Amino acid sequence: MQIIKKIICILLLTSSLPSNNAQEIWDWNKCIQYAMENNIQIQLDQINLSLSELQIQQDRLSLTPFVQTDASYTYAIGRTVDMSKYQYVTKPVNSGNFQVSLNQPIFEGLKNIHSVKKSKLDLQAAQLDNEALRQNIQLQIMNAYLNILNAQEQEQQAIEQLQRSQLQYQSNKILVDNGALSERMLVDNEVQIASDEYNIAVTKQQTQLAYMALKTILHLDLSKEIKILQPNIDIESEIFEIEPAEKIYQSAMVSRPEIKSAETKLESSQIGIKISRSAYYPSISFFSGIGANLSDQFTQSTSNGLIETPIGYIKSTGESVFTQMPLSNSATMPFGKQIKNNMSYAFGINLSIPIYNRRAGYISSTRAKLALKQSDLQNKKTQYDLYNNIEEAHIKAVSSEQNFKAAHKNLKAAQQSLEYAKERLKNGAVGQLELNLAQNNLLIAQSRLTQAKFEYLFNVKVLDFYSGKKIDLN
Repeated sequence: MQIIKKIICILLLTSSLPSNNAQEIWDWNKCIQYAMENNIQIQLDQINLSLSELQIQQDRLSLTPFVQTDASYTYAIGRTVDMSKYQYVTKPVNSGNFQVSLNQPIFEGLKNIHSVKKSKLDLQAAQLDNEALRQNIQLQIMNAYLNILNAQEQEQQAIEQLQRSQLQYQSNKILVDNGALSERMLVDNEVQIASDEYNIAVTKQQTQLAYMALKTILHLDLSKEIKILQPNIDIESEIFEIEPAEKIYQSAMVSRPEIKSAETKLESSQIGIKISRSAYYPSISFFSGIGANLSDQFTQSTSNGLIETPIGYIKSTGESVFTQMPLSNSATMPFGKQIKNNMSYAFGINLSIPIYNRRAGYISSTRAKLALKQSDLQNKKTQYDLYNNIEEAHIKAVSSEQNFKAAHKNLKAAQQSLEYAKERLKNGAVGQLELNLAQNNLLIAQSRLTQAKFEYLFNVKVLDFYSGKKIDLN
């Protein structure tokens, strides 16, 4: 027993040592704000929101013209085409071309228009999912927050019980020293004190675990020392009104984001059917382009004056006849001039009629129908799960209210039993063990009341959560 007492004292001493990190005070609002900014689940979901927003931009831009520029360069050896003469030559040829083209969809079975509508609904569903996630995390934080308050209150009750046992020990020691009591009373007191110290160590551990659970939800450094504030909720003097489960369900069907999200996803899947049917329709588009061919075989001549060139002779005299011919050099035409000379323009309408596209339309339509059925079933499942969750939460709330009232009665009975045991101890009718038993029963009753109180508060807040009320512990 002495060894156990020493171990417990060491635990109490180490837990009371000052931490290297300054302990911060966190209230309910600070916990919520920190979680909304740092929780990894929320950050991941925020990325999904950004992806949905980008999808809307992409679908909207699909309604605008598509413009692109193409350019190429070719060095050919052997038999190739001389673009300047459109003849085959057998010498090296450097050539190239460039073009700017525009394509504007006119009709594609309304695919792009429906895609924009669907992407808007998908973004709306993603926003609702994000809101549902945020609310669920707030519910998790509330549970962890109340668990801390529960553990701290039970820890304080254990400390007060230890103080009462120590006072009882001092009183009995005086009586033992004066010969009024036997030393066995002190042994029984020491057993009670050891039991109280053990209870303190257990409740301290529960408090530490409760804080760790809260830090995990917040994604806060586990080594960071924080202390939460006691909310201003007087549950001892207030009994909350519990509404019927059916009424809460009707409110939840209107307010809960997961219900709205499931309905929005169902509507999105219905538009997906229309998108899949566009594969059966012809498509019409307008196109235009501008381009030019370039080659080192395109040449131009430059004049360097005149030169006398014989063109014949006089038959009678044999005298040669000369004429002046221009003297010119041939060189590759500059690319800028080639672009100007070889520029070509084109525009037109393109009609594409699907005949056999490897059943892509059928497969796409079948996949869309399955997605619609899946969304419909998911919508029904979401409603069914919500109803079951509310029924379960309602049963727990009603039961916890009854447990809370019963725990109050149990505490009063334990207090009366302790007072009765004290009186009988003074009269010598019972021993210290009977008093210790009464004290332990009181501690158990206090612990049960504390547990019932916070369970009752949590279950009532869960019903408020499903009713669409703001989760708050201030």
